[in-house]
Amino acid sequence: MKKMVQLAHDFLKEYTKPNAICADFTMGNGHDTLLLCQLAKNGHVYAFDIQESAITKTKQRLQEAGYEHVSLIHDTHAHLNKYIKEPFDIGIFNFGYLPNDNHHVTTTLTETAPAIQSAFQQLRHHGYLILVVYPGHAEGKKEAMYIQQWCEAQLVEQASILQIQMIQKQSAPKLYLIEKLIG
Repeated sequence: MKKMVQLAHDFLKEYTKPNAICADFTMGNGHDTLLLCQLAKNGHVYAFDIQESAITKTKQRLQEAGYEHVSLIHDTHAHLNKYIKEPFDIGIFNFGYLPNDNHHVTTTLTETAPAIQSAFQQLRHHGYLILVVYPGHAEGKKEAMYIQQWCEAQLVEQASILQIQMIQKQSAPKLYLIEKLIG
């Protein structure tokens, strides 16, 4: 069975056009950022992270691959409106902490909640948001509960939302694919 991140990448591959404006709201080690750069060859990618180590790793990964149509932003995704001034086509949030780094530095509900709302508002009509949440740690559990409630509150006229999760294990990662239906 594929991991949630692999499924998220499948969705990115399916819905990212060559001229897309994209956002990786949780840059981490840069894997999602690199994939978006590969897929949106003629577009632009915005990538956010609060950790300098994430910026450094991602910058190196992108330089080695030869990608320059990217803005690496050393700031929280909660401030996305300061940097992205146009509607974007696709965005991904891969919540939690930076793998192989300090697990005490994690996304938090206080920044996640406004970021999801702002991202959805700025998302282009028929654009996509992908949310991967990890309820296996305390902050991830709060984020998972909020995201579930936020998704359930969206009217069917506003968004189509797909949820994928392993039902036998409550602490397993969850993936949400959100298509914005309003302009």
